[in-house]
Amino acid sequence: MSELITWVRRHSRTVWPHVVLTELLPRSENSRDLESVMALRHAGMRIVLVSSLHQRGAARRLVDAGFDGVVSKLDTEETLLSTIAAVVDGEHPVTELARQAVDRAPSVPKLSAQEEKVFVLYVAGHSISAVADAIGVQAGTARKYLNRVKQKYKKHGIDVSTKVDLAKVAWDEGLLD
Repeated sequence: MSELITWVRRHSRTVWPHVVLTELLPRSENSRDLESVMALRHAGMRIVLVSSLHQRGAARRLVDAGFDGVVSKLDTEETLLSTIAAVVDGEHPVTELARQAVDRAPSVPKLSAQEEKVFVLYVAGHSISAVADAIGVQAGTARKYLNRVKQKYKKHGIDVSTKVDLAKVAWDEGLLD
């Protein structure tokens, strides 16, 4: 990526590629690579993400990062080419397989922002007191959020009776590294 940035700095926009294809792994959303790709996009390049997108939460953050187009590695060559053509035409397509990878499964409950924060901090190993401090609430309030998370998953038929069960769900949803 750094080589491309160096090349871009040395050349006029008239010789820049029409579209850049990049591969980022879903867990790299905070990496220097993503920052570099977004810098190229802000400089005026059109960027198409090609990724496995297998961890839903991380994949969702990548898709939301602002690429011009998103293609799953499971898509066909024809789909890739049509996505590139659409991006050249000024569209911002996300292929069906990429959309399926990031859409919340129907069996997964929707959590509020606070519930998700408590959930992630708790399964990452923090005590309820530490979670409460981190989000600026009382321990009893953090515990209520966590209980709501457990109730929502239970209502969807997902066993989260232990911290290990919660961690597995968080991992599957891409909420944990």
